[in-house]
Amino acid sequence: MAFFKGRDQLVMCLEEAKRPEDKKGIKAEIEVGDFLRKNLLEDTYVIAQPEIGELQPDFLIISPRFGYKLIEVKNMNINYIEKAMSNGLLKTKYKTINPFSQVKTYLEPLKNFIMSNSLNATTDPYRDISYCVIHKGFSEREFKEKFSKQIDKWEKKEINDYFKYHLFYKEMSQSNNLEEVLEKAAKFQNRERYLHPRQLSEIANSIKSSCTNRQDDEYYEKIQEHEEMIAKVSEKLNDISESGTKKKKKPIALMLVGLMLVTAIGFVYLNQNDFFDGERVYLLSGESQSNESNNTLPARNISSQSNTTPVKKINTGDTTLTFSAIDDKNVGEKVDMQARVDKFFHHNQSGVKFLTLNDGTGDLEAVIFKDTKVPYIEKGKTYRFIGEVQYYNGNIELKITEVR
Repeated sequence: MAFFKGRDQLVMCLEEAKRPEDKKGIKAEIEVGDFLRKNLLEDTYVIAQPEIGELQPDFLIISPRFGYKLIEVKNMNINYIEKAMSNGLLKTKYKTINPFSQVKTYLEPLKNFIMSNSLNATTDPYRDISYCVIHKGFSEREFKEKFSKQIDKWEKKEINDYFKYHLFYKEMSQSNNLEEVLEKAAKFQNRERYLHPRQLSEIANSIKSSCTNRQDDEYYEKIQEHEEMIAKVSEKLNDISESGTKKKKKPIALMLVGLMLVTAIGFVYLNQNDFFDGERVYLLSGESQSNESNNTLPARNISSQSNTTPVKKINTGDTTLTFSAIDDKNVGEKVDMQARVDKFFHHNQSGVKFLTLNDGTGDLEAVIFKDTKVPYIEKGKTYRFIGEVQYYNGNIELKITEVR
């Protein structure tokens, strides 16, 4: 029997929940947690609502055999689902959700938590982290029966991947080896190293469990709207390619739908960034553009940039140096000072982190490039930032090189 951490907090949240949908979801989490505790080995930890950052997964399982497993639990009635897409998107009568996309967003915060707390000696924690969705409201058989026509249109790899990462509570409860079921739901199944029991205990004890920081549905709904757009266009492409469209019209149709797909993908990236930082929009192309009508900044190259300009060390003991005092003359100088993180956005695709810092006198925009190793950064907390003052698009910002 595994150790179940956070069950009491889930029970408390169930008692305090007001909305029926919240109660239904928490009940499912308690049942799934109890099931995992009963059927996993005693050297395994099941943590409900782990605090690994601003976003909290439903569960984190830590096992010496399959590492870290992030889990999103859904307790939906299949009668309310109208359409299922191979990317995990589920269209219901009321809204569109993607629990698979949601659970993947926890990978980066967990990796940062592990590395910042020195909890894992591996040089590639991604190999130790995997994720899956557990559907509590319907079985795999019910899902396949209802959406058989849609599934038939999926590629073989799409089908295999879908049922690899989407598990169903009924079938899981009938399995004789739950460990094997969970272990298969991973990109890297042949792990080269295993967590020592003492290491597991250290990790589990360092992670707090709380259900007070529930997910921001507005964020996921915004992203899922664009995912649905992409999925629809992709489906249209497949329909056109399989249909008996006249050969003369087919290339034109494919070109038009392909253009729609590129546009949809662009909207996803632009709006995903804009949702977190309404003041700046960073494109992925790295091409310079200008758009004064909507006040977006020109695209920036978000790859790491080397700067050979000699920098001057600003005395950390100089109490007169504040964010409000930094101006043009400080460009190219090195800054070493304390500041609070007011805004934080980590762009998963590029690995670049964007921050708004505040030292009590004013705000300063900052950027951390992918190849800069920093500890886990949490919004609202104060850190010591070391970096270089630079210009971007006529504005002063800080290129952070070290965080303490």
